[in-house]
Amino acid sequence: MDSFAVAVANGVTQYKVSISKSFQIALSFALFQALLPFLGWLAGQSVENLIQETDHWVAFILLLIIGVKMIYDGIRHNEATEPRELKLSIIITQSIATSIDAFAIGISLAILKESILIPIIAIGVTTLLFSFIGVQLGKMIGNKIGKSVSVFGGIVLIGIGTKILIEHLFL
Repeated sequence: MDSFAVAVANGVTQYKVSISKSFQIALSFALFQALLPFLGWLAGQSVENLIQETDHWVAFILLLIIGVKMIYDGIRHNEATEPRELKLSIIITQSIATSIDAFAIGISLAILKESILIPIIAIGVTTLLFSFIGVQLGKMIGNKIGKSVSVFGGIVLIGIGTKILIEHLFL
């Protein structure tokens, strides 16, 4: 769901995003959502405590940085400015930030001696579909509310990072 929310924010801020770019965003999210549990599964029990102590902070900081930059860009640019191309480096950073806690899920599956193949296929396919739909939904919202939505997208990313942090610290 975090990937879906970030995909919606990307669609809102990139309201002229093409189908191929939507697929690129969704594919990146899906690959990382499937890859990190697999890597966690490979790592097994030896790093469980380390990743659980820091994953929420890494995700929060990455989403905070991206969100603040989006807010800054939204305030700095006027209404007539076209949205900037969503760079692959930003997409990958978002993909990693929303997938870090999936590493711990992979560790848990290894500890439980569960197979990883079916879960990562299910995670990848579900994330691909939800993220693609999210970008397209965000695009429709962005088309309706106009060009100055980077601030909104930045706030959404910071909110997701804060949610991840609060869930891990207090729940």
